[in-house]
Amino acid sequence: MLDCVLGSPGFIPFLKGGSCLAQDNPAANQKDVDPRNPGKCGLALSSFSLEDGTVNIVLEAHNLAKDRPGFQSSLYPHPIVGAASKAVDGNCGGDWFKDGSCTHTGFEMEPWWYVDLGDQYAISAVVVKNRGDCCGERLQGAQIRVGDSVADHGKSSPLSGTITDTRLGSVSTLYCNWLKGRYVSIRIPGWAEFLHVCEVEVYGTKPEDTC
Repeated sequence: MLDCVLGSPGFIPFLKGGSCLAQDNPAANQKDVDPRNPGKCGLALSSFSLEDGTVNIVLEAHNLAKDRPGFQSSLYPHPIVGAASKAVDGNCGGDWFKDGSCTHTGFEMEPWWYVDLGDQYAISAVVVKNRGDCCGERLQGAQIRVGDSVADHGKSSPLSGTITDTRLGSVSTLYCNWLKGRYVSIRIPGWAEFLHVCEVEVYGTKPEDTC
């Protein structure tokens, strides 16, 4: 079962049984949040409209980042604790004040966040949920990187992509083309800002299982 489906419609960034299922199908439909519990993630059904009809396919996938150790450059001083772990807790709520489920650094130069996956994986996609109550523009230009070292908190790791959608509550899916690494990082590059994200999901497989 999926830990969370936050990805943009049409994308299935997963593997099952060693077979490549990652695809960008404009006819595919994915739901974003479990309607039974909107603050939690957990759907596994995607529907494909084919020429000869509609086929429903249930895909098993595993969010590699779920409940893994998270780290960040600082902690915003506030009664609502914006700990790094809140980006990987499985709670997709995007309201900082209502849900209390987002990370939050202080205002600083090049703030960063990263998750330790525990082992090297080939990464197909990283999904980032933006804050939904305010300040979504702070995530503009944030870089997502994948690598095996955090000596510089991921700054020199290969670039997966850059966040450009800063609408409140936006969900950005960065396609990583099977970049290999143990650590997935997010950084605001080159300027001072707050960094806050409300959920980060990482999908991939062991390097030997890629197509």
